Amino acid sequence: MARKNKAPEQHKASGESGSGRWMLTYLDMVTLLFGVFVILYAMSQVDTNKMKAVAESLRMGFQGGATIDEGSLSGGRTIIEDLFPEGVRARRVRARITGLFRQEMLQKLIKVTEDERGVVVSLIGMDNFRPGSSELTEETQQLLEKMSLLLAEVEYPVRIEGHTDDEVQDNNGAGISASDWELGAKRSVNVILFLETRDVDPRKMSAVSFGSTRPLDREGTPESHALNRRIDIIIVTGEKLKVK
Repeated sequence: MARKNKAPEQHKASGESGSGRWMLTYLDMVTLLFGVFVILYAMSQVDTNKMKAVAESLRMGFQGGATIDEGSLSGGRTIIEDLFPEGVRARRVRARITGLFRQEMLQKLIKVTEDERGVVVSLIGMDNFRPGSSELTEETQQLLEKMSLLLAEVEYPVRIEGHTDDEVQDNNGAGISASDWELGAKRSVNVILFLETRDVDPRKMSAVSFGSTRPLDREGTPESHALNRRIDIIIVTGEKLKVK
């Protein structure tokens, strides 16, 4: 009789154990299916900003955190590179620039940003240009000397944009132009001429003048005027260089 009573208990315990394992497997499958449908739904309603956020999260996940190097998967490419190649190129160029000008950035001689065109390097130091002058100062030449090392290597178009403050005055023909547009153009052209002497291919460069139409600071102080009296070097990572 003891044997008959014991057998059902063993069978019951065995059945409960097997049922539990089966339920766990079933729940895992349901969870995975739910995740698949969520992804499919999200892909049907593409949001560029959200996709960038997801891609950045994936990059950080594979790299273990945000680093300068892109890091690659086993296939030799990155998820970010597949989804947003322009952003990857801009980030790589920006990383090289920040490494090259780390000290100058701390001294607020150079400002590095990104926009829809690519990487923007702004020469914003107090001594980059004298008021009303297009002549490259010694400080400007030193910065451009370092910048030329990078610009000679990049395979993207380079735009040189000249800016002025709003205090340009005529000085009886003594090299100071009364036209903001002309002065901005002279500054950008002089930068190109200097870079050309440092082995930067002139075919990849172009000169643009914005005069005083795009100030960075409107406080009217000497510091703000110096900030607006600048050169922007744009490395257009969103375009392919076409040089024949």
